[in-house]
Amino acid sequence: MRTLTHVTIILAFILMSLTGIGANAADYTVTVNCSQDKASTAFMQGFLHGFSSTDTLDSTLIGTNLDPNFWRIGLDTWTQYPKIEPFAPVVTVVLSDVYAAQKGGYSNAKPWLNWTEWEDYCIDQVEYSINNDMPVAYWDIWSEPDTAAMWTGTYAQLLETFQRAYNAVKSVDANAKVVGPSKENINTTFSCDNTKGLGDFLLNLSQSPYNVRLDAVSWHELGSLPSYIATSVPAVRDFLANPT
Repeated sequence: MRTLTHVTIILAFILMSLTGIGANAADYTVTVNCSQDKASTAFMQGFLHGFSSTDTLDSTLIGTNLDPNFWRIGLDTWTQYPKIEPFAPVVTVVLSDVYAAQKGGYSNAKPWLNWTEWEDYCIDQVEYSINNDMPVAYWDIWSEPDTAAMWTGTYAQLLETFQRAYNAVKSVDANAKVVGPSKENINTTFSCDNTKGLGDFLLNLSQSPYNVRLDAVSWHELGSLPSYIATSVPAVRDFLANPT
């Protein structure tokens, strides 16, 4: 059986509200309790989106006090990028966000209607990143495709969307890291097929006719207690070591 053991795990967390870190916000208070040390735990704080293209980011609040190591951007990717660049985070770009915006929203984002357009779009994003010296560490294919709000196609169309995006990105940069599926909830099934969960998706994607092994597995822990992560990560690692 084909294994998935070389897939790395990454997590996406919302650490701030969508308007809380821009200088345009009237007031903000950030309190972090660091009274307890955790051995062998790297500092991996960062932001999932967190500001609009019109916001001016507070360099003292973000750069000096919060010092994000990671930043995930999407909707206004290439206007947001210069704003986060001074903080030197590891950048994840959500490919589906700009694509959906161009289509008038996720309800109209249907790559299966024109596969060539979807592939060309993915290629254009990677080429823009390279040509404008805006390095992207991770290309996140589609945001929360397990929800009906973000994915309106079939399960088979979702797998093909990932396959085509993965191959398109790699055609420009063979060393690019392509990640997914950015599920809203690690424990729920996909709305487009309620018999399929995270493990099914990764296994199905790795098999013929798709033959894609993502470079990292991503999901959201939205509203979860931090303690849940200690359960989620080992569960995914166990699956990757022994996919069934």
